Amino acid sequence: MSILEKLRPHVDETVGRLIETEFRIDPIAGERFSKIPSIIGSVQKRHGTIIEMALREAINLNEHITVWKEDEFKVSSDAVGIVAGVNNVKLNPDWLHILTQQLTYGGASKSLQVDLIAYNHDTREIKALEVKRGNSHHDAGKKKAILKDVLCVQMLLKSYGEQEGFEV
Repeated sequence: MSILEKLRPHVDETVGRLIETEFRIDPIAGERFSKIPSIIGSVQKRHGTIIEMALREAINLNEHITVWKEDEFKVSSDAVGIVAGVNNVKLNPDWLHILTQQLTYGGASKSLQVDLIAYNHDTREIKALEVKRGNSHHDAGKKKAILKDVLCVQMLLKSYGEQEGFEV
């Protein structure tokens, strides 16, 4: 079964729900011309999850890799504390050292949703990926928040994989 065939039911369900959704009617545009941009705008916001699903399915084609989504990746207060001082989102030595730190996965001060986690059974490597739509532009504050979340996951990822039963 192709990736498109696997995704089609989810895409059809997403579009079907949007068609049935009641949107506010613009008194000037009328019902028909109010609904069209509302549906298109909603689809654009929701296609990020479809892209994530497509990537998972494509990666799953490799028999040496196991891939999944983690809705509740537990981030410890130690990890949050380490990244608290990160101020620059550009490639900058003030946070590069964080990439080499390994913390024990467990007690959570917060949890994050990780789009893709992939484990390569041949190389015993584990990777986490944050998927972003190409048309999105983030302000400096959002970029900093994304970077801090990614750094937290990176510090905990090896221990997380081991707790999931993988030899990392």
